[in-house]
Amino acid sequence: MNDGGGALFFAPFPPFPPAVDWGLTIDAILALSAGGRGADSAAVTALDALATHINDYISDSFDPGSVFAGQVGKAMLAAQAEGADIHSFGGVDLEALSRSTLTPAGAFAGRFANISTFPDFSNGFGQAFNILALAQTADGVPRSAVDFLLAQQCPGGGFRLDYVATRGCASDSEADSDTTALTIEALVALTPGPTTSAAIAAAAAFLIGRQDPVTGGIGGAGPTVSPNTNSSGLGAQALTVAGFTDQAALARNFVASMQLDASRTAGTPAAGDEGAIALNQGELDDSLLNGIGPNVRAEWQRATTQGVLAFGLPPFVVPRADVVPVQSARLLDTRPGEPTVDGKQAGSGLVPAGSTLVLNVAGRGGVPSDAAAVVLNVTAAGGQGNGFVTAFPCDAGRPAASSLNFTADVAITNQVITGVAADGTVCLFVGVNGVNLIADVGGFFPAASGYQALTPARVLDTRPGQSTTDGQALGAGPVNAGGTLTLKVAGRGGVPADGGAAVLNVTATDAAGTGFVTVYPCDAPQPLASSLNFRPSTSVANTVVTNLSATGTVCLFVGGSGPVELLADVVGVFPAGSGYHPLTPARVLDTRPGESTVDGKQLGAGASAPGSTLALPVAGRGGVPATATSVVLNVTVDGASGSGFVTVHPCDGPLPLASNLNFVAGVPAANGSVVPLAADGTVCLFVGGSSPVHLVVDVGGYFG
Repeated sequence: MNDGGGALFFAPFPPFPPAVDWGLTIDAILALSAGGRGADSAAVTALDALATHINDYISDSFDPGSVFAGQVGKAMLAAQAEGADIHSFGGVDLEALSRSTLTPAGAFAGRFANISTFPDFSNGFGQAFNILALAQTADGVPRSAVDFLLAQQCPGGGFRLDYVATRGCASDSEADSDTTALTIEALVALTPGPTTSAAIAAAAAFLIGRQDPVTGGIGGAGPTVSPNTNSSGLGAQALTVAGFTDQAALARNFVASMQLDASRTAGTPAAGDEGAIALNQGELDDSLLNGIGPNVRAEWQRATTQGVLAFGLPPFVVPRADVVPVQSARLLDTRPGEPTVDGKQAGSGLVPAGSTLVLNVAGRGGVPSDAAAVVLNVTAAGGQGNGFVTAFPCDAGRPAASSLNFTADVAITNQVITGVAADGTVCLFVGVNGVNLIADVGGFFPAASGYQALTPARVLDTRPGQSTTDGQALGAGPVNAGGTLTLKVAGRGGVPADGGAAVLNVTATDAAGTGFVTVYPCDAPQPLASSLNFRPSTSVANTVVTNLSATGTVCLFVGGSGPVELLADVVGVFPAGSGYHPLTPARVLDTRPGESTVDGKQLGAGASAPGSTLALPVAGRGGVPATATSVVLNVTVDGASGSGFVTVHPCDGPLPLASNLNFVAGVPAANGSVVPLAADGTVCLFVGGSSPVHLVVDVGGYFG
């Protein structure tokens, strides 16, 4: 690219001179960007050259007014990857042009089709490229485009490249490996749901079926039906994002076996081309005998730009990380005589201290067998003394972290977002004292989700003589009331340096008085909100989903009457652009008199009586748009004169057999909740028990 002024060329046949191959040039831009080299001069120069010649690529000078839909989508994706303005790219509004190519009606409604006097050769690659690019825009992907894409899935799971007379694929003979791989990437860029998840799983199975069990190479179609690095590179990237890491590793090994290195090229005509990737074994052998000549160099460039994707490069678009909500369902209740959603894992009795309970999650309560992570409300009840519970996937080691802390005879609830083991289980370890356990599931993250569940890692412990995952943020002593602790999160405990939002389990312990903790990104103002409430002689934990500051930090402000020790465990990450939108926490409900909310609404209504339901409008408030599908709330109860519980659910759904938090007389309690919104943007809060209670709700983010 540096040699060609930012462009890659192909040599048709002698005596024709080489010509610019803008499609191949974009392949190189995308590969460099995915590999973290998008700021290199080669990528920058190539993008500038593409912008200058954009009309040469997306239209035909012999066909005035023509627009090639696939080229528009591919150019838009490259521009987005490099941070260019897609609404004025070389003077062209690529987003508007893409949308103008969408077929509005008929058998091919939803197809991104060429605008041309010539026959329409738009295909599956173009459909996927446009969806990948539009998924990153404010208006998103038209539903008709997604429906048309899904219709191209063949019976065996593959997707077809060429669109013929019929709307959908009727025969597996039409399926194409490369189109299938790119389509998987397009599907994971969409809001997840049962339909897209099933399509991704079937497509991945098709790719694995095209994989050579010995070499790991993935075969294509037509002249490249044998294992090759083009199909293997794109296939490995797609299989990785779909969660099939073992098969992706096999494909990666095949691509590595086709790469030139100094040990192979020494003393051969291929010396000087180290790093290049051959299409297949025949091309590799020929290069060592004859070098990489001008007539085959473009083929090597194409194989290299696609083959390099196998080496752990991220997908072209950050996968969506939307939680898939399910009707809250009780999966576990060890207390005698209590039910679960399916009658399983009920009534087994107190879980002894030092033991681990294996909870089957997959296939129950609406959670699919391949879920990557689940949202659970875990309750500890009837504890024999103070203790803690740690939730973790059963195929991982038990981490030095806690998910909730409990005391004798008091029901304590905390929301837990945890990864799921390959066999569909989550383990619950009970420390110090025995306790009954209850678990309700409220949602899950699909296998191809952008949410990254981490092995819980302690990143803060102010107590002396303890430990953190890396020895940092350790032993600084209690934080005084009115004080703010700055905690570095990015680059620690598995959180990437550019992590967008982190899921933390924050614990307050050894408090000298009552108070609260507010967690927020350090480059934002301290909000009117609380993340957890604490009291003396009790350890209190809560799950907090918080944006990270530009420097990767969060701040923990302590309010109240005395100092308190703070602990924090990181359990997951929402990468920037993944579909989770963190907000500056905003109060959207406070029933107590004399308090305030972000907009002066839902304020001072008085305590909610037992057996009552409060409908809370959330959409359109605190930064939550009308298009949001689910919200992250922190729900607090205060002023209770007896014990009880609160269940939060969408107002257009039934009241589930589940609780989001439990409370006792005279003790404020808080818990995080990921809750789907009703069609009118509301959530309902049902109060159960023996006492009226004040309700306080802060919104911290949304999906959608």
